[in-house]
Amino acid sequence: MNEFGDVGKAHFIDLNKEESPYNLPYTQKIKACEETERKLDYLLDQCKKNVIPVNPPENIDGFLQQLRRIKENKKKAINLLLEEIQKDVRQQESFIQEQNSRMKDAEASLNNLKDSLQVLNVA
Repeated sequence: MNEFGDVGKAHFIDLNKEESPYNLPYTQKIKACEETERKLDYLLDQCKKNVIPVNPPENIDGFLQQLRRIKENKKKAINLLLEEIQKDVRQQESFIQEQNSRMKDAEASLNNLKDSLQVLNVA
């Protein structure tokens, strides 16, 4: 959008000069989208860390088809779909955090067993 303005092909007028940006109608939705994006980045990082394959759609048609499939599975109108996706992302993030915690506990137990084995071998 800035490029259009830079080449003199568009001019943007702020129709809400008197309004604080935090009071605009879609501010909360934008924040929710940004938070969901952060959670998705976390999930992708965890997939990479744990060598879990992630197969994104190859093109926009594949993405739209996947979106339609999600819409049909959730049986939600398109305007309610974002909330359902956010709910799923929250659930997946909680699951991954729980699994990470369990893996850390298991790793601590394994290290404890290794230490015990070394003591046993010395004894």
